[in-house]
Amino acid sequence: MAGRNGAGVFTVTNPDFVSGTTISSSQMDANFADVVTAMSASIAVDGQTTITHNLPLNAKKLTGLAVGTAATDSLNLRQAQAEAYIWCGTAGGGADAITLTPAPAIAAYVVGQRFAWKAGSANTGAATVAISGLTAIALQNDRAALAAGDHAAGDIFFGLLDTTSTVQILAVKAPTQASLGLVIGTNVQAYNADYLLADVDDVLTAGFGLTDDDDGTKSSGSYTPIYSGGNGKKAVNGGAFTLAPMAASSSLVIQLTNNASAGSITTSGWTVVTGDTLSTTNGDDFLLYCNRINGFSHLHVTALQ
Repeated sequence: MAGRNGAGVFTVTNPDFVSGTTISSSQMDANFADVVTAMSASIAVDGQTTITHNLPLNAKKLTGLAVGTAATDSLNLRQAQAEAYIWCGTAGGGADAITLTPAPAIAAYVVGQRFAWKAGSANTGAATVAISGLTAIALQNDRAALAAGDHAAGDIFFGLLDTTSTVQILAVKAPTQASLGLVIGTNVQAYNADYLLADVDDVLTAGFGLTDDDDGTKSSGSYTPIYSGGNGKKAVNGGAFTLAPMAASSSLVIQLTNNASAGSITTSGWTVVTGDTLSTTNGDDFLLYCNRINGFSHLHVTALQ
């Protein structure tokens, strides 16, 4: 018997008959038997044939597939993109014992299954979910039982089975300040149009005060004031030291007081020094106006006695 040769090529047992010769019935029957065998091994277009082996498609496509509706149906690309099979519509059941009905229905819980649904009612505490009529299992958020209101009516939820007895909520609508435990004006700064921003031009329409920043007693070495702590400084001259200009562009005012150990102050590092002479007399006070911009510095001394 001939038939298909394993590569899909069909041949008959007997060769072509010669014109003008007598046809042998046995040869004809054998050839017809080959045809019957080949047709029986072919796929009927009306769906009668049951496939008995894998079909090698040789990098070709199945086209025109209908949307699968049963768990054993094939899935077309459009259906896969839409993920319609995970959508369960509005959840049924009670507030704390919801039910989901995906189509097609699932036969068992399997780790990794995903579902999406719309909450029909708000939960009052720990909740369960039963999918496709299967046993109810725990519905959790971050592996913890739901708190009241976590499953709010009208919200869209995505859930994933991380075990066969728990569904973890993956995503809901954006959390509200209340759900995060935040209170505007308490642990979240309320917006105020009058706030000054470091990188936005603005105009002050009210005055403000300064807290004196105490830089302590200076008796040796170099004193380089810095705006950190405030632009109004106070210091004591307790011995000879060098007053150096600020390292960064800024403006400061220093109130300097001499004590009994006051020493000579060196100001040679400034671009320009103007004003009164710094004394070493105990109890003398001075205001030192310090400015630095674009690498240039100016110290102006005003004696207060």
